[in-house]
Amino acid sequence: MIDWTKKTCLVTGAFGFVGTHLCRDLISRNAKVVALDYLPTPDGTYFGAEGLHSRSSVLKADVRRMDELRILRDFEFDVVFHLAAQPISPLSNLSPDETIETNVTGTANVGKALSALPSMPVFVFASSACYYGATATSPLKEEDPYVEGEFTYSESKVLSEGEVLKMESLYGIPTIRCRFVNLYGPGDRHFSRIIPKTIRHLLRGEQPALTRNNGSTILDFMHVADAVSALITSAEHGRSVRGEVFNFGIAGDNPRSAFDMVKLVSRLYGRETDPLIFDPVVPRTKVKFLDNTKATQCLGWKPQEELEEGLLSTINWYRQNTNRIEHLDY
Repeated sequence: MIDWTKKTCLVTGAFGFVGTHLCRDLISRNAKVVALDYLPTPDGTYFGAEGLHSRSSVLKADVRRMDELRILRDFEFDVVFHLAAQPISPLSNLSPDETIETNVTGTANVGKALSALPSMPVFVFASSACYYGATATSPLKEEDPYVEGEFTYSESKVLSEGEVLKMESLYGIPTIRCRFVNLYGPGDRHFSRIIPKTIRHLLRGEQPALTRNNGSTILDFMHVADAVSALITSAEHGRSVRGEVFNFGIAGDNPRSAFDMVKLVSRLYGRETDPLIFDPVVPRTKVKFLDNTKATQCLGWKPQEELEEGLLSTINWYRQNTNRIEHLDY
C-alpha cells in the first residue's frame, strides 16, 4: 500500500468532474498534487469552486500538443492519473477528429513525455464501459470484446487502451486500466448527462425530459467517490498488477433504466413526475453494466455509496452551487 504523504501525483484533466474529486482526495492524503489541464484557469469549474488551485501545483498544457508536455520534465512523479479526455459520446460523433486526437494521441503523448523522466511512475488510466461498444451482453467482463457501435468515443477508448499497453512494452511504464460506468455526483458540469440534466430541469421548474432514447436503456450508475477509491486502489496495487485492466461498477446490483432514474431523482428532489420522452435519434444498447469480480478479488475494491444517499447529496450540492459552475450542454 502507498503512503501518500508527500508522494507527487500528476492528474491530467484535473479541472474535470472526476479529476477534481480525485485531486481533493489526494490533497486530503497529504500528497503533492500536480494538476494539469488545457484550460487557462479553473474559473467556472468545480476545481475552481472547491479552491483546489491554491492547494496544488497547476500546469496549463494540452495533451494533444507534445511541445506543451515538455513542462513535465521539471517533475518526478510517483503516480500519474490520466483522466484528460473528450468524454461525451454524442459529441464524439460531431467532432470525431478532435475526440481521437484528444483521447488517443493525447494518451500517447503523455506516455512519451513520461518516458523521458528519470524514473517511471505508476500510470493509472481512466477508461470506460464504452470500451465494449454496442455489445448486447451484460454483465460485461474484462475479456469481452469490443462490438462496433454508433459512437466514436467507444473507438477512442479501445485505441487509447492500446496506447497504454504500448507504454508497458516501449517504455517500461507500469500501467493499469480502469473501466468505469456512468458516474454521478457533485460538480459535474456536463448537463447533457442524465442526472445533472434532470436536477437542472427540476431546479428551473421545468419538466424533466429524455432526449437521447425512450428511457428503456438499463445502466449502472456509480457515485464519483467510488470511482476515486477505484483510482486510488489501482495506484496502490499498480506495480503488482501492472498491465491489467479492471471493471469498476455496481455489478448489476442495482441497475436502473434511464426512465426510472429520472423518476427517482425527481422523487428525491421532492417532485414526483414522469419524464417527457422523445424518440431516440439513434438506437441505444438496452442493458449495459459491468462485472466487478476481478476488481473485488484482485484489489479488494467494492463500491460503498448507496444510490439514494448519493443522489440526495448530489441534489443538495446542485441546489446550493449550480450558479458557481459553468454549464456544459455537451
